[in-house]
Parts: sequence; C-alpha cells; structure tokens
Amino acid sequence: MMSVLRRVRDILPANSEQPNVPEQPSTRLYRCDPCSRTYVSESMESCPECGETVETTPTGQDLGYL
Repeated sequence: MMSVLRRVRDILPANSEQPNVPEQPSTRLYRCDPCSRTYVSESMESCPECGETVETTPTGQDLGYL
C-alpha cells in the first residue's frame, strides 16, 4: 500500500495540494415575512409570490460561527 502512495506522490506535481479552505456557497436564503416563505436563490430582491422585498438570511459565517 505504501508503495502505491509513493508512486502517486511522485506522479503528482508538488503544487497539486489544495488548501483546506471551505467552499463558499453560491446560493443564499431569502425570507419573505408577509408570505412566511423562505427561498433559496443566488440573488433575489423581491418575493415571486407577493412582490414584497425579501431579506437575506445571515449565514453562519455572517454571524461569526465559521
């Protein structure tokens, strides 16, 4: 098993290691209070049901948890 790992390591370029950085989500949660609905979208300004302005739900990163 170790010989296989050595071969793989020798084949891969030295800069092939990816840093351990979490990916940023491409979508966010948007809340419409009048409709009591939450939507998942890349971008949204108004509710598709009632037309009211939606609010972006903060992420864990926004709140300092990540």
